[in-house]
Amino acid sequence: MKSARHQLILLGLICQGLSWEDYFLPLVYTLGWGLCLRWQRMRIQYHEYWEAVLLVLGCVMGYFLGAVFGKSVHFFLGHGLALVQLVRLLKCPTRRDQIFSLMIALFHLAVGCTFLFDLRFIPILLAALVLLPKTLCELEQTSFPGTLGAASQPSNQGLPWRAYAMIFCCTVLFYLLFPRALVGSGLAVRSGVAAGSGVLDSILDPTLRAQGRSSQVLFQIEGNDLGYLRCMSLTVLDGCRWLPAQKRAWRRIDYVEPEKLGPYKHRRVRVKNAQLLGRNIPTDGQPVNLGGNFFSSPYHNIHGGVFCNAMWNRDKNIYEYWSGPLASHMPFYPALTAAYTNHPPQSARLRLWLDNLLKDSAEPLAKARKLEAFLRDHFTYAEGAPELNRIQPTDDFIFNQKQGHCERFAAALGLLLRMEGIPSRVVIGFVPSARNMFSEAFSIRGKDIHAWTEAYIAGAGWLQLDATPRAVASPNQVNLGDYWEELDFFWASYVVNFDMAAQSALLRTTVLSFGQSALWVGRHFPIVAGFLVLAGLLWLARKKVRRMGARSNSPQAQARVRIAASHTYARMLQTLEKKGCFRDSWQTPLEFMGQAQNRFASLQSQVELITHYFCATRYGEHPASLPELESVEQALEQIKKHRE
Repeated sequence: MKSARHQLILLGLICQGLSWEDYFLPLVYTLGWGLCLRWQRMRIQYHEYWEAVLLVLGCVMGYFLGAVFGKSVHFFLGHGLALVQLVRLLKCPTRRDQIFSLMIALFHLAVGCTFLFDLRFIPILLAALVLLPKTLCELEQTSFPGTLGAASQPSNQGLPWRAYAMIFCCTVLFYLLFPRALVGSGLAVRSGVAAGSGVLDSILDPTLRAQGRSSQVLFQIEGNDLGYLRCMSLTVLDGCRWLPAQKRAWRRIDYVEPEKLGPYKHRRVRVKNAQLLGRNIPTDGQPVNLGGNFFSSPYHNIHGGVFCNAMWNRDKNIYEYWSGPLASHMPFYPALTAAYTNHPPQSARLRLWLDNLLKDSAEPLAKARKLEAFLRDHFTYAEGAPELNRIQPTDDFIFNQKQGHCERFAAALGLLLRMEGIPSRVVIGFVPSARNMFSEAFSIRGKDIHAWTEAYIAGAGWLQLDATPRAVASPNQVNLGDYWEELDFFWASYVVNFDMAAQSALLRTTVLSFGQSALWVGRHFPIVAGFLVLAGLLWLARKKVRRMGARSNSPQAQARVRIAASHTYARMLQTLEKKGCFRDSWQTPLEFMGQAQNRFASLQSQVELITHYFCATRYGEHPASLPELESVEQALEQIKKHRE
């Protein structure tokens, strides 16, 4: 477990296991990894062709088991390599085995990069940035058995924190500056919703309610005075349920010229996963201009929603629109009025109750407002309320249950309006309730799905009515899960989908910032110059103290000396190997020194100097001085330049 290579292997196995989009297979791989390390002392040996058999067996098992359990089978080759990786842990590794296991681990990390688009990628990335350099150092140190320890006992020496900081900075700079056009655009964010289904289906299908009412951030919308974001309307009442009309007549959006958009409200929306919208485009009010990069041919549905012919995921799913007050989408001729007031026969008890409630209201607008206020003030909001009577659901809701979720309030109000001859429909959409924790935009989550009622009032158009008790209909509670979803949306929008346009904007901003900084430095040059002089003096003083050996006995200094000695000795061995002088694994440094001196008589002093320097610093804890380091480097250069 102390080996960085083993830890990197485990990290790769976890990434490969996550390709099944659950945590069962990563746990299996982790258990197998732990057992193989425990049984590592068995040191089994086998012919290399068995690894080919294991590779094929693992690929077949990964493919067919994935198909049986409904998991991804795209990475079956990685499962075959995972089986080979686990079995290799049981044998005594050679340098070739160690390098091959490192390559397999990197392959598994690459597999994880193809589907880990959420925040789980961050700990994996950080772990890889730490473990990969340590593994490379470990391989270099264990490549010369007998000098730095056996391969089974790797050194714990790693890179200093400055090296890790440099690696991290280089990674960030590569991400920010590498041309995205060479590798394509951003990748779409996965979700747990099946293809072809939208999150709005949780309103129509109660079995999906838990999935739709989650804290997952679906999209973020920027704009002032946001209203209810409508997506679709239910206009058909079959007696128990409200359903969307099968025939959806449509009309084009009446676009307003750009120079005339001043009086209208502007909204900008960033969608995390377009698949969740199901071809619905959430808007508030009456859109007069609409454009986006992940859908085509938007149009007004005759029932009050905005739909499109096709929708797909892009690197950034963004659309913006300008909207005005909600107006009538159509003239109400008699046939249409009959369709929007059609309802099944209701009980005499409900009819009598409705007449008594509205006996003092004559106008349709007054009736609508009174029904809305009565339901909102005298009933209770309750998520997961009991099912209503299937024969007379409205009677059961009004006289018995007196509680329910937003769909019940919207459905009951729509029916009561139709009983009064007022055209009505149930609308499904979202209610903006909480602003984003990192910006002024509103975060729309799955739990913000809402249903309300719209009534058509002659001369005024469609009137929005919400009978759901307001105190509970729009909760604004924040928990740790909400923070996680906000971070995940930020990660998906600004990191996963960091495209060429965002990269160019960042570069322009950076160049502009440098220009402004240069102007500021010019105006405050005496202060900046004084600060630089002071910093330079402090740096020179610190360097002088370090040269005087004030900290030469610190553990960090000793560790650096040992690493430098090991690298110098390793470079000498590599140079002598090129000249035909090889060191056997059983030879000690002093034994090999005698062999090299017999082979190269003119290099006796140089080989002896480097060998004694290595033994003294590596095993004798001897602190090397600057002249010693310079003499060792000179001896190594003389060995390299030697010609037989």
